[in-house]
Amino acid sequence: MNFPAELDINTDLDEEIEGLFKDLGEDDAVEHLVTPDMPGLSETLHHEEQRMDVYRVHLVDYTRQVSSFLGASLSGGFRATEAAVSRLLDRLSALHELGDHVGKVLIRHRGRGLEGEAQNSALYDYIVCFGALKLDIPLLKDAEKRLGQPAEHATVDFRNALKTLGSYGINTLYASTLPHDAQARHSLRLCLNVLADYLRMFQEGKSIKYEGGDPWQGLPVVLNQAGFPDPNLTCLAAVNGLKPRTVSRLVDKIGRLMLEAGPGHPLKQYASVYDAVFGFEKLSEVLVRPPMEINNARWLINEHESQPLTGSQARLVRFLAREFPNGSQAPGRLVDSLYATDFGCINPMHLMDRMTLSSDLLKALNKAAPHRKGQVDFSLENLEMEVLANLEKGLARVSEPVFKSLCVTNDALVAKPFGCDEIRACVDGRILDLVSFFHHRGQTKKKMESLPYATSEFDKADYQTIARDFGSTIEESTELVRILKLCFNDEGHFIRPIFEEYIPALARHQDHVFEFLWHYLQNSMHKGDRVAFLNALQVLIDKMNQPQKALTVLLEDFIHNPETVQLHDRNALMLCSVLMRTFNKELHRDTEYTPQEVLKVKAGLDERAVIHAREFLDNNRERFFVKVRTIHTMLKQALGKYRITGKPPTRYLLILEWETYILLSLVGGTTAEMVVGSALGEYGNPDSEIYNLPRSNQALLWLLLLLQVVAQGAARFGRPSDAALLTHIANRKESFVALGGGERARKQIRNLVRQLSRNFK
Repeated sequence: MNFPAELDINTDLDEEIEGLFKDLGEDDAVEHLVTPDMPGLSETLHHEEQRMDVYRVHLVDYTRQVSSFLGASLSGGFRATEAAVSRLLDRLSALHELGDHVGKVLIRHRGRGLEGEAQNSALYDYIVCFGALKLDIPLLKDAEKRLGQPAEHATVDFRNALKTLGSYGINTLYASTLPHDAQARHSLRLCLNVLADYLRMFQEGKSIKYEGGDPWQGLPVVLNQAGFPDPNLTCLAAVNGLKPRTVSRLVDKIGRLMLEAGPGHPLKQYASVYDAVFGFEKLSEVLVRPPMEINNARWLINEHESQPLTGSQARLVRFLAREFPNGSQAPGRLVDSLYATDFGCINPMHLMDRMTLSSDLLKALNKAAPHRKGQVDFSLENLEMEVLANLEKGLARVSEPVFKSLCVTNDALVAKPFGCDEIRACVDGRILDLVSFFHHRGQTKKKMESLPYATSEFDKADYQTIARDFGSTIEESTELVRILKLCFNDEGHFIRPIFEEYIPALARHQDHVFEFLWHYLQNSMHKGDRVAFLNALQVLIDKMNQPQKALTVLLEDFIHNPETVQLHDRNALMLCSVLMRTFNKELHRDTEYTPQEVLKVKAGLDERAVIHAREFLDNNRERFFVKVRTIHTMLKQALGKYRITGKPPTRYLLILEWETYILLSLVGGTTAEMVVGSALGEYGNPDSEIYNLPRSNQALLWLLLLLQVVAQGAARFGRPSDAALLTHIANRKESFVALGGGERARKQIRNLVRQLSRNFK
């Protein structure tokens, strides 16, 4: 059976979609809700989540074995230590044998206070990363509910293991899960011996000796550039059979090169001399990288080897390593306070904690300045800017209600959470300024949202706020608001030709203009104008030629709260599909859906955008799965007998699924193949529940269109399992015809089956 490169299904029906909308009359919503079962797509994604839960149990056991090894090795019992080492090595091998293995597992201290946990929970708040799969205590609690008895006591075991890691000051623990032959297991044993000695030193405050045998007997461990014992440099020496003094000379030489390197030099991207060793081609060819790394500061920020740190990130972790040596947990908490991705859904107490930590970091930088100036390879002033810039990025995602619970009083930050006592914190004045700025930004945003209706006057403070938010001058922000005012008539309706006339002026602000327009104006205009505005944004994006930045804004917004569906979710996906392509003939006509014919596009895809979107979806797979399941469950509720007040209409949910499958079919990758393949299994089965709900007949033509889209998407991917399913669909023509839908439905089925039969004879 030859699998086609693409499935050329007749797409004439694109022109009939507007007519299909009219067939979807919306019944009056009633207060009762009957939640249907979750077969098909929802069930498959649910099963995928359960499969990931099994992986989580493996990660719990791995973490428990790490803890067991630490306890045994530090107690001094040889037999117990050997048994613990063997169990740990076996667990790493088992992780390798799991499907979707990624070659590494990383335990990283995060240091947040945990809901419902003890007051000192920050000490044992770690996250375990295994590719796109993440595990922490809250996630494990949810998994335990799903798994039931098989995961009984998993959270207790996990918590106890993390407490052990915290008690020994472990910030990061990286381990390879690649195939473990005899040499690999020997290297891991060496690293585990170094780890045990290093932690014994940390526990006892003594100098340590390596006791692993020739040529190490009685020799000291390798010190880093700052003069502290470095477990990773020691592992480097042990794994490669080098004498410590040889590695020490290498450290001195590379350390001097890093100090002398000017701005922009490649050495500036490394968090330590240890990492920089492998940046030299000749060294990386002859030296084996240890399969385990302990407290390597780079893993606090970036868990992917292929993505180097920025210069400012590398300077920051080098500073933290110098200021907080010997197992301090401060680096993990400080880094998380700056680079966390969940600012959009945290509560006031956690936000207060992060701002306090950032203030502590600024104080440490200020304290270090007098006696470090000119002696280290970073600019403390620039590091302060890095801290404040990252905190500002995080605060920009905080919801308005959270900011309303915070205020600045008498040079202190005050939180007044609902139902809780007032909490006061003395923080750096620049952080207080940020809070004041975001308070005013909320007021200015309301004025921007009313801009189409000209109900608010902008003052100097508003323009200053926009300029700061927009990264421009006050004059530029004034000009921007003036242009946008011209794009609306006296009744508040959007005038697309005028907007497009000013696109060259808007595109000059390409670093921020798209995000600005997306967040400020997406929901602030007449319903009938939103499609025109959306399509005008497409033209702006086309002129800007910065697809990756716009994609990040759109996709982050789409999965921001994956258990809800927003009015602008469809627009986000539609714009993402536009960004996938190098040419879009729909740029200059108003449309509220992506044409099906784009699934024929292959050579016309923007490879940069496709790779960026694929990596984003694969790295955020779990949240994306939840989002897709939320959409599909809502669709089945809408097709059921009862609907709940306030839920999105059937028409919107159908278009939203349409846009989801279009985008995934263009992007590809693990996440896309999983979702599209699951959808094909449901829509390709005429007996599935989606076709047999009380109101499914009203939406049948649309459901068949969704089948066409997922069939084309599956054909683009070329998976053998999907090929077999597509062949099965072609053999069930009469069952699909029996669903009804009249001549238009029969035409859709004939077109689909004819093409499938031609390709899979």
